[in-house]
Amino acid sequence: MDCTRFGGKIRCSCCAVEALNLYRMLNFLGNRLLPLSAFLLAFDGLPSLALNFNMPASGSVSYSVNTGDYFYDSGGPGYDYTNNENGTITFHSSVSGMCIQFSFFLFNVQEGNDYLYVYDGPDATYPLIGTYTRIGSPGTFSSSLGSITFRFTSNSSQTRIGWGATISLVPSMPVYDIKNSHTQTISTCGAIFYDSGLSSGNYAANELYWVTFSSSSGNCIQALLYAPAGTSIPSSAINTGDTLRVYDGPSTASPLIAAYYSGSKTPTRWLSSSGSLTFRFRSNASNHGSGWTIILSCTSCPSTPGGTTYLQPAGANGYQNTACGAPMVNTCSGTITDNGGTLANYSSGIGTNWSYGLYRTFCPAQQLTCLRLQFYEIKINGATHAGKNDVLRILNGPTQYNIPLPNGNNIKGVNCNSYVQCMGQGFGPYVSTDPSGCITVVFQSNNDNLTDAGWIGTLDCVPCPFGPVSSANTDCINAVPICSNSTVTDASVGPGLISEGDPINSCVVAENYTSWYRITILTGGTIGFTIAPFKTGITGDDYDFALFGPNSSCSALGPPIRCSYAWTNIGGANPNNLTGMNSANNAATNTNICGYNNSGSDISEDVCGNSWVDELNVNAGEVYYLMINKWTSGGDGFTLSWHLSNGASLNCMLLPVELLHFSCEAAGNKNLLTWKTASELNNDFFIVERSANLEVFEEIARIPGKTTSLLPSEYFLLDPAPFPGFTYYRLSQVDLNGHKQFLQLSSCYNEVPSLHQPALLCDLTGRPLFSDLLTKEQWQHRLQLLPIPAGCYLLIAQSPLRPRLVDRLVKF
Repeated sequence: MDCTRFGGKIRCSCCAVEALNLYRMLNFLGNRLLPLSAFLLAFDGLPSLALNFNMPASGSVSYSVNTGDYFYDSGGPGYDYTNNENGTITFHSSVSGMCIQFSFFLFNVQEGNDYLYVYDGPDATYPLIGTYTRIGSPGTFSSSLGSITFRFTSNSSQTRIGWGATISLVPSMPVYDIKNSHTQTISTCGAIFYDSGLSSGNYAANELYWVTFSSSSGNCIQALLYAPAGTSIPSSAINTGDTLRVYDGPSTASPLIAAYYSGSKTPTRWLSSSGSLTFRFRSNASNHGSGWTIILSCTSCPSTPGGTTYLQPAGANGYQNTACGAPMVNTCSGTITDNGGTLANYSSGIGTNWSYGLYRTFCPAQQLTCLRLQFYEIKINGATHAGKNDVLRILNGPTQYNIPLPNGNNIKGVNCNSYVQCMGQGFGPYVSTDPSGCITVVFQSNNDNLTDAGWIGTLDCVPCPFGPVSSANTDCINAVPICSNSTVTDASVGPGLISEGDPINSCVVAENYTSWYRITILTGGTIGFTIAPFKTGITGDDYDFALFGPNSSCSALGPPIRCSYAWTNIGGANPNNLTGMNSANNAATNTNICGYNNSGSDISEDVCGNSWVDELNVNAGEVYYLMINKWTSGGDGFTLSWHLSNGASLNCMLLPVELLHFSCEAAGNKNLLTWKTASELNNDFFIVERSANLEVFEEIARIPGKTTSLLPSEYFLLDPAPFPGFTYYRLSQVDLNGHKQFLQLSSCYNEVPSLHQPALLCDLTGRPLFSDLLTKEQWQHRLQLLPIPAGCYLLIAQSPLRPRLVDRLVKF
């Protein structure tokens, strides 16, 4: 077989047997070829093969890609990814000046346990586009330049079917350089801005240029500084004596945000407050650097101080001797300040009993958004007392131990008096890239009584496709019903869109990573349960819980009737980090972590508890709500197992599949099918069938179900070869016992390219076999279903422009 690569595609001259061997070889090597149309033979006798790229289970790989290639998890299109993965893959455009676009038609990873990280550049040091977990398509996104990097991590508990995405090369954003754009005002919402040397050369001597960029969509311009080729941020891209200045407005008379020069490290991101940014560059007569690469985009303008003011907590300790100083807030607006408000200084001695101080968490109030924090003032005393500073930290997520956002760690000894001054020193805008969409503010002041004015910042929400969703069981209104005594495996990505923590009336002082469950009692008796995290040991996950009821509602939960906020494995006393409702364990276990014996009988406990409270006597018909909250960040999820005694049983009714919707929409020359289930019981797989006339259906895919799931589940399927005009789809499900049930019909209209005239399928002698009005892609798929031997076949189409157009197809 003679194979050559043209522009990233493999072209081979082969017979059907060789094509089949190639197909099997690529599958064996891990490039499982989902689209059979990849083997479509053009009439010149040469095939064009789309390449499949799979995420490595470990290590790092790098590839050059083309339009038509595919990107899958490590299992490819046919298998799940595996446990304990940690791999990185980088894609580079095979065509200079083109960007890479990924369109996801499937995404299903274990929520809160397995994560796909996407970076806008050739490695993981470049800007993070987003962090993706759960079921739900990330949609479509593109690289800003010619490379994009993915990193995937999975835990040790469960796997999923992963993801699939089509790869396309798309034109890059408009390119401007400061020399040729000198004195102009450019309206844009997406551009690459270079020095006069563009992407590969140095700028020249004695330059003096300026240019203004304004938003073309009526909002504000954002600029992100990238590392020049072959360097990293910060670099000596701008040499000594040369300076790039950035102004917040339409001219150099606007407020100066910052000057970027040799050795300067901040800022790397600028957000205009008035819709325009102006750049001015001056170089001297020697030592010319490689300049800069700046990506310009549009986003919502920063909010100004006003509305509700949220104060940072004060005191040496937070609630119940913890570092949590105030309830979580869900909001998309408002002002945050130190405990002194906008007029007074912060206090001394804040959070001194903790290594990092006291924290407060802010989360978005709208789904698929993330919080953004921008500062208008920061004044923090730089003195040290007894080894402690006054220090502010801005963390990416909902707990005190999430990692800081860039330039969000150890903010101390700072004095900035305005939005542009604070941003010029690199303090904002801070945008959450955590799936929770949350930002946590941590502050500590020492006891030297030398305080300062503190800070004033504003909050707003910006769109992010990986952000929290309104259907997740992170909120009580989406509590998952518990059926019988089946063990539940779950995890959470955050505290949800509704603040339901009650530090006054509940021992669980804050929501961090919450999962909610609804329990209906079928017959009375005694109930208990055990929460067992997958990540154990002293560094393992710490889970807390609160049980509400009986017959409470999400809008009026009231105080919990059972509650534990115990630190599950302090000192190694509880090596499996177990917690729950178990009277025997409660009586027998003594952690003694606070200096006294805490074994015995109790129904609520703070951090000093032994992780167990007593079981509960229940009556038929009662309804309870259980909140499980993970205090630690990261982690591997948990199992919830039930202990029912004295005749107790739980009740709920589940259909094999409770379908919420099944829809179809045109996506270019393909059709995208989506469906969502509220729950699944013993569901083995779904069958998707296609028809042009609602009479004859052909099966096009089998999609694995969730077996049994009490959580909402979303599914995606991309039909690469719909019929021209209307295509009808039939969705069915098959139980583990083989029982098949029709679920729903859906259809959509698509003006796909087609032959638009009858075509004949012939054998190699020219003998007609079948006739129909199909595209070549549809013929390739139909060929695999026809009751004819494997081999090569001819497709002959009648056309006014070319009466006999011959294409060769292969059946495997």
